[in-house]
Amino acid sequence: MGKCTDVLGQAGLLQTAIPEFIPRQAQLKMAIDIEIALKQRSVLLVEAGTGTGKTFAYLVPALESGLKIIISTGSRQLQDQLYQTDLPRLMQLLGHVTRSLLKGRSNYLCLYRLTQTVDYYNNQLVQNFADLDRVKQWSYATQVGDIAELTDVSEDAAVWTSVTSTIENCLGGNCPDFQNCYVVKARQRAQEAQLVVINHHLFIADSLSDENNTLIPHADAYIIDEAHQLPDIATRFWGIELSAHALQDFMRDFRTQWREDAGDVAVKEEWFVAISALSKQIHQQLPEDSGRSRFTAEVSAQLNEAEQKFKSVMRQIVDWLQLMQARSRGLERLYERALSILLNAEQLLHLGHEEDAVHWYDRSQSGWRLGITPLAIDKKFQDFMQSRQGAAWVFTSATLAVHQDFSYYAGRLGLHDFCSSVFASPFDYATQGLLYAPRNLPNPRHQEYSRSLFAEIRWLITVSQGRTFLLFTSHRVLKEATEALADLPWPLLIQGQKPRHALVEDFKQSGKAVLLATGSFWEGVDVPGEALSLLVIDRLPFAPPTDPWIEARSRSLKAQGLSAFNELQLPAAMMMLKQGAGRLIRTMNDRGVLVIADPRLYMCNYGQQFLQALPPMPRTHERNRVQQFFADTAIKTSANNAPELQALSQENRQI
Repeated sequence: MGKCTDVLGQAGLLQTAIPEFIPRQAQLKMAIDIEIALKQRSVLLVEAGTGTGKTFAYLVPALESGLKIIISTGSRQLQDQLYQTDLPRLMQLLGHVTRSLLKGRSNYLCLYRLTQTVDYYNNQLVQNFADLDRVKQWSYATQVGDIAELTDVSEDAAVWTSVTSTIENCLGGNCPDFQNCYVVKARQRAQEAQLVVINHHLFIADSLSDENNTLIPHADAYIIDEAHQLPDIATRFWGIELSAHALQDFMRDFRTQWREDAGDVAVKEEWFVAISALSKQIHQQLPEDSGRSRFTAEVSAQLNEAEQKFKSVMRQIVDWLQLMQARSRGLERLYERALSILLNAEQLLHLGHEEDAVHWYDRSQSGWRLGITPLAIDKKFQDFMQSRQGAAWVFTSATLAVHQDFSYYAGRLGLHDFCSSVFASPFDYATQGLLYAPRNLPNPRHQEYSRSLFAEIRWLITVSQGRTFLLFTSHRVLKEATEALADLPWPLLIQGQKPRHALVEDFKQSGKAVLLATGSFWEGVDVPGEALSLLVIDRLPFAPPTDPWIEARSRSLKAQGLSAFNELQLPAAMMMLKQGAGRLIRTMNDRGVLVIADPRLYMCNYGQQFLQALPPMPRTHERNRVQQFFADTAIKTSANNAPELQALSQENRQI
């Protein structure tokens, strides 16, 4: 265990090389546990509270092990942070290893599809397509083809689906640009590297590919950071889906490939018109429910006419492509996609009898999705792990356990023979934070709840002088809050106004703003310092019982004689609350008030379990305690506002 101690311990390499580095026992112990797991090729689950320094705690043993290691993170942003910043910093001290950054196919420019798209728009005489022109100019200069390099084009711009590939439309070795393919080059670098950084979406999506099309190499060890996200991502990928967006992409590719490889053979223009019209018809006939809803016999009956017409048109397209597929690899891949869409549509547009899955739909203003999602993935994930036989596995996150018990998380992934560790945050929550649970609010189901909530929030923001993050459990309440707080004198930043990273950056830079959000903002928002001094969570984050997956999973647990509330809803809500609450205190010098505006926290028996899961802050129901906390914070902030102290705090947060 000497290697980790020599690097992370007292008078170790990091403390010697970085004077502001403060050795942490939890970080060192975590690193040693991971070092053991890597040597023994075992399975380890680690919950490491905010501020533990878990990134270096797994990077040090990984770099020192000499093993080929895959590190998977929760998002592309975290992936870039790890690869571009954290790894180089450590390698300067520990010595260089070969490393590789590997993303999914849709993150790399496809030269073949770029040429196709440019030709298509030239033929259509479409002008002033600025994003496409920017991509074209960038293509002459890029070395790795990672679309994240081109910051002038939004990450969700429509152009990207036209100039990147997927496993369905990739031509593989038959592509005329195969020798220059950025995906192929990225895969080769990953095969040769000792340490490969990926993300969870790629990790699970790649498991669906056949051996000839996989991107991720086999490794000696897999380290899964932000591991709490993995079960939900795997559940989504291991089901089937069909969407308006996917149909639109397919028909665009169909038209382009036909013109390139079979332009001498007529196709029926009515096919393109019919698929577009039928997609709109499906959108119109799906009930106007909010969020994901169960696909019922009534919904199936409403879609019956559209289903029959859709399958009829798709069969004609499949038959035509079957005859044409020998002409090119592009038409062959298109035939495979069309057949998959037809087979999926036969399941998704008609109510079947799925015993181990849930059938659902999601209708929004911009489109629709239909899906069949498995109720459990434990057996499939175990098969996935077994296919990497002999490898070590490390799962780590700030939220994996419920009261230091990993049963809920381990059960979702089918983990049985594993070791586990829990390391509390080193932050001094007794002095850095305050938990405020107002007593003057009615039950969230009461019709007066929203009005009372917004009045309380208005008072809190005034006391905090802005500097507030409002974290909601639903888009409906977010919209209501936006309207109710529109006249506040501080800048209001609303989810959806800009991309998430841009909103968070504006929040940091403003220093006095109010950020309103839900959904993905419950995790990954890292705003150290005064800009986030007040965090308000409107309700305990129970998943809606009407969500079709929750509903079906609950029925399954009840059939086994188990409590759906205790086995599913409560542990999931507790883990999510821990994630949300973790946005508040990010450094040793941060101070802030956490507000949970849900009276069930102290009125219901299970409220005590939520309280035990939260950081050990002082608790109050009194407004004057909140006012006093901010008054004390103002005094301490002015005393600790020296630039060198701010830099020191930031340094310790990172390492």
